[in-house]
Amino acid sequence: MEETTLTKTKYLHRFLADADIRLVRFGFLQALVREGRLWPRRQEAEHETFWCHWRQESLSALVAADDLCVGRDNEIHLRAKGGLFIVSVSHCWEAQQHPDPWGFQLKSLVSRLDAEFGTIHNRIGGHYEILLFVDFICLPQYLRTEPEQECFKCAMNSMHLLYAHEALSVRRLEELTPESMKRFHPSTIDIYSDDTKRLGPQPFEQLILNTTPYEQRGWCVAETQWMATHHMDKYAPMIPERFREREKIFTLAALSIKKVWKAATSAPGGLLQLQAFAMTPDRSCWGDGTVTALREFQACRSLRELTLRLSGNGITAKAAKELVAYLSRCDRLASLDLILVGETLNHGPR
Repeated sequence: MEETTLTKTKYLHRFLADADIRLVRFGFLQALVREGRLWPRRQEAEHETFWCHWRQESLSALVAADDLCVGRDNEIHLRAKGGLFIVSVSHCWEAQQHPDPWGFQLKSLVSRLDAEFGTIHNRIGGHYEILLFVDFICLPQYLRTEPEQECFKCAMNSMHLLYAHEALSVRRLEELTPESMKRFHPSTIDIYSDDTKRLGPQPFEQLILNTTPYEQRGWCVAETQWMATHHMDKYAPMIPERFREREKIFTLAALSIKKVWKAATSAPGGLLQLQAFAMTPDRSCWGDGTVTALREFQACRSLRELTLRLSGNGITAKAAKELVAYLSRCDRLASLDLILVGETLNHGPR
């Protein structure tokens, strides 16, 4: 694509049309919160409507590219009257079948935008529309028809436009659903079932959950890098070499200590090339055990950055001492992050 793709709005508009991306109205998300509902898939959202109080009419939840136009001012406008803001949302998928099964991200997003755009409304006056890109609602989800799959591929090929283009802004939802909130969930959730070949209520326990932190997810880091092109005051872009090193973190991040050595030796470039590593050991790795797997990393002479998320892992005093002994022998280690939020050492029998 030409360099102007990130500045000329016509390229963004054409991309929305070619990939059949339909942006979601903020008013619809507000309605979901009021009604205690979750984000619907794109396939169902296409048929959703809601009552817009300030326009006193029923509106479609989604807006297609045909409903938008590019003005002489190089701005995207709704064909209807009123101002327009476009916001892309970068967030985590907390389950394979649904990104926000507890509704925490939806409520957080609505609360945040209510505060932000309420201030803008008071300053500029008048009414305006807020359209958002939320992947689950705006792109066809599994199981897709052949035409939907073609549009989905088109979207994936130029996804950076939705985070790097200067015609829109980006909001990151970095916080995952708190554990205290996870205890309260319905017995069923509407998700697609391969058994019935349709969307319908399924036991909540069937969800395949993902608790990987935002900063360790490949898509989330990529979206942050894309948005850094016009938010450099907050997010400095990585050089390509550094980004490739971070890729090794993403593939290893959620592994337990027992699997660390095997995964590291099979990483691209081999163990000696591994310069950055992050992991979240599971509880079973500690107890009366040792950090044998960590000792093996002494062979990794190029290791310069290490992140250990030990919160809630019940690490014993013995294991902690061995961990310190290992770290003292990593003479090239330049950056160490030990995350111990809420952790209490389990001393075991005296």
